Amino acid sequence: MNDAPAAASRVTLRVRLAPRGIGLIVIATEAVLGGALLYDERLISLGLVGLLGVFAGWIAAAWNARGLSVSRRVPGRASAGAGFPVTVAVHNEKRWLAARRIDVRDALLPADDPGFSADPVPPGESRAASFRAVAMKRGVISAARFRVSSRFPLGLFEASGEGELRAGILVRPRPAPPPREAMRLIHDREPGELSGVREHRPGDPFKLVHWAATARSSRLIIRDLDSPTPAPLAILFHSCAAPGAILQQGPFETALQIAAGALERAAKLGIPITFAAGFAGWRPVRSADAALDALAAAIYAPEPRPEAFAAAALHCIPSGARALILSDRPLAEWRGIVPPLRCPAVLLDPAGAEVVRPRMRFGASVAAGAGQA
Repeated sequence: MNDAPAAASRVTLRVRLAPRGIGLIVIATEAVLGGALLYDERLISLGLVGLLGVFAGWIAAAWNARGLSVSRRVPGRASAGAGFPVTVAVHNEKRWLAARRIDVRDALLPADDPGFSADPVPPGESRAASFRAVAMKRGVISAARFRVSSRFPLGLFEASGEGELRAGILVRPRPAPPPREAMRLIHDREPGELSGVREHRPGDPFKLVHWAATARSSRLIIRDLDSPTPAPLAILFHSCAAPGAILQQGPFETALQIAAGALERAAKLGIPITFAAGFAGWRPVRSADAALDALAAAIYAPEPRPEAFAAAALHCIPSGARALILSDRPLAEWRGIVPPLRCPAVLLDPAGAEVVRPRMRFGASVAAGAGQA
């Protein structure tokens, strides 16, 4: 899958006292006050040194937090439930002095992943780390937040800041294996073209026997065919709901997963694909990648016009193709609106499948033949 362009963002870190710094201030202040009450110059000096140390630490923490930016590189596509690579880098844009103890936490990472720590980051350089992230739901991840923090120096101060980086990840549905009726349809192949005849060999099926040539030569002759070719496959997805039907997102997501499984299987077999769906305006696409992208961005919107689906079923199925028709709605609700098809088809809903045989217009063919006679 192609990577999305790397996104980068400068981050402003706010410096605050950490508990350790607060404790040091309290101890140093008590030393100064106690020394003043006891007329103990050494105790006063020790307290002042502590306060000066806190002030110097604040200067160091503020300088350390300056000139930082974060970038992220992610793939343009991913599958729900499957890991995808994320590379996060922190950049030190200062001309002098390295950035120390820089911790980066990216929201794309799992909740229990602490991110990474870069120490040091030299001036004008970057430090990067790669992770595996997982998107549990399909959809579009347009942006994701990140957090940068540092406890330099000595944990006296905590500098932290957050930002957001563009992601642009299309998360495709998790593929689900189609029912066996659909798998048979996908694996079906058209017989190869006749390339000649030859003598029978052990293992040749007898249905290929060329009887006329066998009778002339007194030897068993069979038809020699080219390798079988995969028949084109059309996958149609609709959400035609009956008036007053209860609408549920769950079956829609399940149907999308079945469609993703069918598309990936057909693509692995090298089968020409045509995909069209109501949520995509019934615009046919002819590649598995484009179809899977459409599934990733699908928005659940039941279709009030069954005639649009019926027209698509007639016009989006190429000649000689097989058809896989899916819906999130129960098959009993929409079986009757499927128009007569001149190709093998399987109707699917999340709960089951039904095989539909081609319907030939014998009456029309007979009438046409009589007219010609």
